[in-house]
Amino acid sequence: MTEPLSPLRSGRRDRIVALAQQAFVQSGFRAASMEGLAQAVGVSKATLYSYFPDKDAVFAAVADHVAARLIGAVEAALAEGIGTARQRVAAALTDKHRLVHDLVRQSPHAAELFAAKTRLRSDQFGETDRVIEAALANVLGQVAGNPQELAALLLSASQGIANAAQDFQTAEDRIVQLCMLVPDDNAG
Repeated sequence: MTEPLSPLRSGRRDRIVALAQQAFVQSGFRAASMEGLAQAVGVSKATLYSYFPDKDAVFAAVADHVAARLIGAVEAALAEGIGTARQRVAAALTDKHRLVHDLVRQSPHAAELFAAKTRLRSDQFGETDRVIEAALANVLGQVAGNPQELAALLLSASQGIANAAQDFQTAEDRIVQLCMLVPDDNAG
């Protein structure tokens, strides 16, 4: 077990992760090196190594940060309480996929970044999907007979829509259309 970081080191690590995310998006996973990442985040290579043993660990930290942001975006959209369950679920799924689009899909290295994510953090993203699915099911439980099954269907289908869409507007439109499967609770 590693020792917790001091607030100063934790803040510095967070800054490194945020800037490393930009570096991976701009140059891709394969082209990134510890030296290049250190330069991109404005620290010495030795400083970067004091936080992460290698490039894979830096990428894993970036992926974990993105996963947390995805969960946060979904939970925020579902918790707002504005609109019907259908509208909140549609907002949650579009917010999730908008974040992925803005952070990764617009990169010319998107396929390479998704492959690295799958190789290095598939377990983490599987858990992320389970958390998102449970949050969706919680809202769907108010209006649907089998909320877990509907949540799984909506999450999987929205992923397929996002993967196939040529642009985010198309993905968003189709996800909203998909969410017509959610019974209308007439709230809001």
